[in-house]
Order: sequence, then C-alpha cells, then structure tokens
Amino acid sequence: MSKDKVYGYSFYMEKFECFYNDFKNEGYVSFLKDNYGEKMKMSLENANRILNNVFLFNRPWDMEPTSVPYKFENITWDYAPNGDEEWIFMLNRHEYLEDLVIAYYLTYDKKYIYKWIEIISDWINKNTPSSNEMAWRTIEVGIRCLSWTFDLIRILPLDILKEEEFEYILKSLCCQVRFIKDNIKDKDMLSNWGILQTTGVLTVVMAFYESIENKDLINWAEKVLVQQLELQVLEDGVHWEQSPMYHVEVLLSTLKMLYIAKTFNFTLNNTIKDKAYALANVLIYSTAPDHHQIMQSDSDYTDTRDIMCLSALVLNKGEFKEKSYARIDYSTFWFLGGRYIKIYDELISINSRELDKAFLDSGNYYLRSDWSEQASFAYFHNGTLGSGHGHADLLHYNISPFGENFIIDPGRYTYVEEDKLRTYFKSPKAHNCIIINDEDFTQCKGSWGYHSVAKSMNNYHKFKNDICYIEGVYMVENSKEYYIVTRKFIYIKPSLWIICDVVNKKGENYVSRYTHMDRDVKIESKGKGYIMSKNNINLQLIPLFASEVYIKNDYVSRKYNEIHNSKTLVYKNNFKDIGISVDVLYGSLQEENMKVKVKSIYQAGKSEPLTPTQGTALEIELPTGEKYVIIMIHQEIYIGKKLIIYNKEISFYGKILVLKHTNKGLIYVKLKF
Repeated sequence: MSKDKVYGYSFYMEKFECFYNDFKNEGYVSFLKDNYGEKMKMSLENANRILNNVFLFNRPWDMEPTSVPYKFENITWDYAPNGDEEWIFMLNRHEYLEDLVIAYYLTYDKKYIYKWIEIISDWINKNTPSSNEMAWRTIEVGIRCLSWTFDLIRILPLDILKEEEFEYILKSLCCQVRFIKDNIKDKDMLSNWGILQTTGVLTVVMAFYESIENKDLINWAEKVLVQQLELQVLEDGVHWEQSPMYHVEVLLSTLKMLYIAKTFNFTLNNTIKDKAYALANVLIYSTAPDHHQIMQSDSDYTDTRDIMCLSALVLNKGEFKEKSYARIDYSTFWFLGGRYIKIYDELISINSRELDKAFLDSGNYYLRSDWSEQASFAYFHNGTLGSGHGHADLLHYNISPFGENFIIDPGRYTYVEEDKLRTYFKSPKAHNCIIINDEDFTQCKGSWGYHSVAKSMNNYHKFKNDICYIEGVYMVENSKEYYIVTRKFIYIKPSLWIICDVVNKKGENYVSRYTHMDRDVKIESKGKGYIMSKNNINLQLIPLFASEVYIKNDYVSRKYNEIHNSKTLVYKNNFKDIGISVDVLYGSLQEENMKVKVKSIYQAGKSEPLTPTQGTALEIELPTGEKYVIIMIHQEIYIGKKLIIYNKEISFYGKILVLKHTNKGLIYVKLKF
C-alpha cells in the first residue's frame, strides 16, 4: 500500500462522498418504509443480533443459510456450532455485516458502525493464513474482499472510522488480494470459486486503485476473469456446474464488480459484460412463474427478482426489469443507492418473446403457457453432470400447473459428508428419474464425488405453437451392464403432459419411476390414477403399463439446513429386453378428470397391431371437450410398408404425432419424423 497521504483516509472520504449522498436521505428511508418495511425489520433484527455476537445466516442469497442463531462470548472464527464446516465459511465471508451498515443508515446510530469496526478488527487480529486455513480458502477471501469494499465505500464518508483503523483494514484488504493472486489454482479456472475470487480482487483494486502498489493487478485479474467466464459459461449462457444457485452467485459477484468499474470509470473487456448478460438471460427462463429458481442440483428455493432488478440496472436492459419488481428492490437499493430509484422507474420494460426455450449446450429446457404468475410451467433436463454441485438427475422434469409447483426437484439440504441425506438428495432416486433393477444410473461417492456416471446422449426438441416435444437419451455402460433409456416429453398447453419412457436392456428386468411432490401437495388414489391437489388446483396423473404403484414418505429441502416431509409416487413394471412406461398428467382449476384410452395402431399391410414396445397410441379426452390422439413409434420400421394406420383409416409416417380433433376435422402436428 502506498504511504502517500494524498491517497489516505481523507482522499477516500471525498472519493466515496457520492455513496453518502446515495444513502443518507430521509426521502430514501421513507421509500423503503413504504415498500419494504418487512425487509427493513429483518435487517435491523440481524444487525441487533450481531451487536450481541449472535449470528444467523438468513439473507436471500446466502450460499449455506442457517435457521438457528448462535451466540459467541468472544468470536471463534474456526468453530462450527452445528458441526457443519459450511457454518465457518459463512461466518468468515462477512456478507452479513452489511446489515450493520444498513442499520446505521436507517437509524443514524453509530453503534452499528462501531460494531462493524470491532468485528473486522477482531478478524484481522485473530486470523492469518497459517492460523486459520478455513478463513483463508480463496473463495472466502474473494467474497470477503467484495463485502468489505461495498461496506467501506458507504462507511468512509460518515467520518466515524478512524484514520488508523482505515489504514489497518486497507492493509489487510491488500494482503488478501495478494493472497488470492499467489494461491489461485488451475481448478479455479473451471470453478465458481475462481470467479468469486477474481471479482473480489477487481472490486478492491478498482475501489482503492490509488493505494495499490502493483497496478498490474487489475490487468492480471481482468485477464483471468475473462478466461474463467469463457470456460465456465456455456454458449447457451448456462453456468456449466448446472446449479441455478451457483449460476446466480457467479452472476451476482460479476454484476457487483461491473458496478464498481462503472462508478470509478474503469473500462473492462466486453466479454465480462457479455457473459453477465448471458447468465442473466438464462434466469429469465429458468425462473418458475412464482419468481423462484428451481432447485436443480445444489440450489435452494429462492426468489430471483432482486437479481433481475440488479441485472436490469447494471446492464441497462429492460427485459430484466420485466421479470423483476415494479420498483427497485430492497437489496439492489443498498447495492446501488437511492439515485437508482428514478433510473429504475424510467427504465422501459421489454417483454420476452419466447415462451419455450431450449438451452442446448447444457441440456436444459423451460416451457410455459404464458408469462403470468398463473402460467403452467415445465422444466426438463438431460445434460452434463457439471461439478460436485451437480446431481444425478438425467431426464428429470418439473411440472407446475397454473403457477403452483407440484412435481419438483427436492433440493440439496446439506453438504455434510457423514449425513446420508446428502448422498440421497444427490442420487437419482431423489429426482423424477428412471431406475433399472434398483441400481442408480449414476453412483454417488460421498458429498462431492461419483463412482460412475451415466452418459447423456443427444437431445431432440420441436416446439410448435402450443405443443412442445423434448426427447432425451442417456446410456449406462460399464463392466457390469449396458442399457439405454429414452424419455419422450410432450406438453400440450396449457396443462396436459405426456411422459413416455423406453428402456432398452437385454434380459429380464424391472424399472422404477419416481415422481417427487412438493411438501404441500396432497395426493390420493382415484380410479385408475391419482389426484394431486394444492391451493385449489388439481393435477391428475394416470400411470399406464405399471404393475405396482405406491406412495412413499419422502423429503423436500427448500433451503439449506431445512427439511420437510413430502410424498413421492413410485411405480414399477417388469420387462424383457424393452420396457415401456407412460404417464399422462392433466392440470385443472377444479377437480375435472380427463379420460385416457390405449389404442391399437397398425403397420400398413399387417393384420396384427404393433406391440406396446413398437408403438403407443393414446386417446385423451379433456373435461373441456378437447380431444387428442398421441402416437409414439418406439422402434424403426424397416421391413414391409412404412406407413402406420390408426383407427383403420388414418395413415401417417413419423415417430411422434399429435392429432387434435376440431370442428373442421383433425389437425396433424408432426413432432418427429
């Protein structure tokens, strides 16, 4: 750090004066009270806990949140009261200290800033890389650098922090930045850790550039960040680790850093902003109608509108505002300041064009009936495993009729190695997947590893107006066995789904299929199927070709460290060489049931119908009066005539066909030839 006093305490007080004006304004406080009274209350509650050395990690994007507060007499920075080392990591990231800064601006009580100084000084005094390695993992260092910087630019103009205290803290920040540079590893180039490290470095260097001895740090960090983003963000914009939670963490740290660059007039490589836009764009589609991210892989049930708001303002893009709040959200206000209230109000919302989106590189598909909160929504996945945060979820799907989550991914719950629920939540049986002979297609190994993995094959999709089709395939090939599983997923808007699974495995086998329901979904057997209900919405499910069906008690974890009881529908059937399973699901606003019939189809010139393993035809009549015929051909017809005959008079050719009855006759929708 430079010893030149022109770049000391007084210099930065003046440099950050704009942030003081952005926050210390009675009009802004009134705006928050009118719009975010409950969130203000939560910030003050957390700040008051911290005054008493009580820690609870419950902010929206805390990576490993907790629900039980813990009190220290004297803070022990390497102690986990709940036995989970993630608690230590959360404690050392210092993101929660922002609530002390917020509490000051809401009350003008200096005790909150004094406590901030006390905790930071205590941490510096007690922690060195050699004395507490858990506080010096490079991911924690990067997050801490960003946290301290955002706090300091709001604290320094208050003239509460003493000059010697500031210099002591800035010296530690510079030390932490050097630590990241000296300890970055090859694996960090492909991990969210790396981006959280590098954005932390850039944030410190740009905010305190005048005091950084090695000015080349900014060039180094910028170059590394560009490489990391190019490696980690796929061409379709999805973060390769296949976890929406860490996708957002990468986006959030990048947005914060870009804001600092803009504020202090640094021009960075355009790739950084382009990748941030790509990450935010994915979030438009991967967010369910209730504004929450799906719990894919290691992810929680978290509202994404604050991230959309921050994306809209930092990237100046109206399409993100359209998926956020009408007014600037609470957390974005505290990141950017009060002047952005007007900027956000004046930003014009832009409606998204596509209802259905295929992210081909990652194998993620998002379908919806419209963009309202009452829209029906479906998600389908068949892609790369990602990293240790990925789950064994090939061919998994979610279904949400009329804005309510019914069939879901149940979450992550914990990272604790010894907890059996960690490996369960990662396993295929914890997803809406297909299991052959009770052997997981991907075998988990502890909290982060795998013994073996199935191979995702090429996907196919066709979206035609109100009818969508996705086909995913995976292969299991090892020393013990070889088989291929194909899932055919048809969505007819607004609320009809047909899911067909085809398993090719030699010999006598049995297949198990799992359907996981959200914690507040009720289910009962009715007729040949089941009725799921929630908030006056029903989802009828009719399983075809199942020899055994039962409901088992299960779990859902909407938030790390929290678990709830739920139900899972399991159905099995035996097969030799080729197995066929079909589900038909229909969502309704009343308890109105569809009718489903399995019909015969013929190869032209043949008197015997196709076997179920060759082809499936379904007649579906909805209570609305709509009638559909779904035809799925499972095997290639290469001997004899190629035409297929349905109902003795309708001939066609192709693999997937939907026929819709109308007043003007049948409408043919060919989804796959």
